[in-house]
Amino acid sequence: MKLGFIRYLFLFSFFIFHSGSAHAVNIKGLWNNKIYLDNSKIPYSTFSIQLTINTDDAVEGELCSIAHFGNKIDCHIRFKSRLANNQIKVHFDSTFGGKDSIAIITLQRHNLKWDLITAPNGEYYFDKKAILHPVKLKN
Repeated sequence: MKLGFIRYLFLFSFFIFHSGSAHAVNIKGLWNNKIYLDNSKIPYSTFSIQLTINTDDAVEGELCSIAHFGNKIDCHIRFKSRLANNQIKVHFDSTFGGKDSIAIITLQRHNLKWDLITAPNGEYYFDKKAILHPVKLKN
């Protein structure tokens, strides 16, 4: 009986500790965050990240930030990185001329967390912090 309990405890522990890992969450796809102001039906800003992560933890992605009700579009910014400890370090430049940016994308249970560590030198329209949710694509 003790051996059965130990196996159960081992399997339970394995599931609990590995269920929060990046591989337990499907992170391939589109993630976004929208902000609305004053009951508007049009978002003030939309921030999205498209991700693909290979089995060797190589990451390819694209950033897009649309702000000021669509008047500022900072999009199609491609990046390559690696997934390490549930985080992706992103180096990017704004399409508005801001250079040398660094952000950390943290994989959470069902969301992505965005932290702008080093803001671009120059004009840019990316959030300093954001929680992005998976976009369910319609067939």
